[in-house]
Amino acid sequence: MIESAKHSGHYHAAAVIVWGSTWIMMKFQLGEVAPSASLTYRYLIAGVLVLVGAVLFGKAIRLTVSQHLWCAVQGALMFSVNYWLTYLAAAHLTTGIVSVFFAGVSAVTMLIQLVLFFQVPPLRAAIGAGLGIAGTALVFWPEIEGLPVDGPQVTSGLLVILSVVLFATGGIIGARNLASGMPRYATIGWGMVYGGLWMALLTVVRGETFGFETSFAYIASLVWLVTMGSIFVFVLYFILVERIGAERASYATVMFPLVALIVSTFAEDYNWPLLAVIGVPLALIGNALVLSGTGGSPAPAQRGESEFEPVEWPVNAIEIPEGEVRS
Repeated sequence: MIESAKHSGHYHAAAVIVWGSTWIMMKFQLGEVAPSASLTYRYLIAGVLVLVGAVLFGKAIRLTVSQHLWCAVQGALMFSVNYWLTYLAAAHLTTGIVSVFFAGVSAVTMLIQLVLFFQVPPLRAAIGAGLGIAGTALVFWPEIEGLPVDGPQVTSGLLVILSVVLFATGGIIGARNLASGMPRYATIGWGMVYGGLWMALLTVVRGETFGFETSFAYIASLVWLVTMGSIFVFVLYFILVERIGAERASYATVMFPLVALIVSTFAEDYNWPLLAVIGVPLALIGNALVLSGTGGSPAPAQRGESEFEPVEWPVNAIEIPEGEVRS
C-alpha cells in the first residue's frame, strides 16, 4: 500500500505541474477563433489519439450503446461545456481569478457526494480542501480585492462557478463509468470525442465558423493543450480517480493555480503578493492532508473490460490490487 500511495503521489504531482501550465496556453487560444471551435479541435484530436493509442497497445475501446451514452454525458460535462464557459469568462476575468474558482472543485465534488448520495467526506479531506481554497485565495487576494461587484465580471464569475460544478459532476460520472467496468482509455477517448462533437454542434447552432489561426502561438498552444493538457493530464487524473476517489483526485485543481503563478512569474513578470507567504504553505498543508487520507468505499468487484452492469452510487475510490495500474 505504501508503494501504491507513492505512485499516486507521483501521478498527482505530474498532473498538477502540467495542468498548471495549461492556463497560460489557454490565453493563446482566445482571439480570432471561436472558443467552441478551438475546443472542437482540441478534444476531437485528443480523443482520436487516445483511442488510436489504445488500439495500438492492445487496449479495449469497444463499448455498448449504454456505455456510449454515459461517455457522451461525461464528455458534455467534463470535456466541452465546462471549458467553453471558462473560455468565455476568461475574456473578462484574469486567469488568476478563474483558477481561484477552480480551486473549489474538490469541495464541490464532496458537496455533490454529500447532497445527492449522502456520502460524508473524510474529515481530513474536508479540512484539506478548505485549507487549499483559503491558501489559493490568499495568493490571489489582490486580484480578488480589485474585482468589480457589477458588470461583465459578475456574469463571468457565475459562468466559472457553473463550469466548476459541471467539471465536478463530470468527475463523478467518470468515476462511475470506471467502476462499472468500462475500460479506462475507452472512457477517456470516447468522452473526449463526444466532448469535441458537442462543441462542434454548439459552434453550428451559434452560427459561428470553424476558423483556424496559422500563427505559431495558436498552433503551438493547441498542440500542448491536446497532448499534455488533455491526453496526459486526464489519463493521470482518471488513474487517480481509480486509486483515491473523485473528490481527492480533484484536489489537483487546488494546486495547479500555484504552478500557473510560477509559470506567469517567468513568462509575464508576475509579482507575488505578500499574502502568498501564508497562502502557499496553507495550500501545501491542505494538499498533504487530502492525499494522506484513506480511500473511500470500495467499488464493486472488478469486472471484465467489455462487461457493463449497474453500479451502486456513490462511487468514491475503486479498489485496485496493490502495485497494479488498470488499463
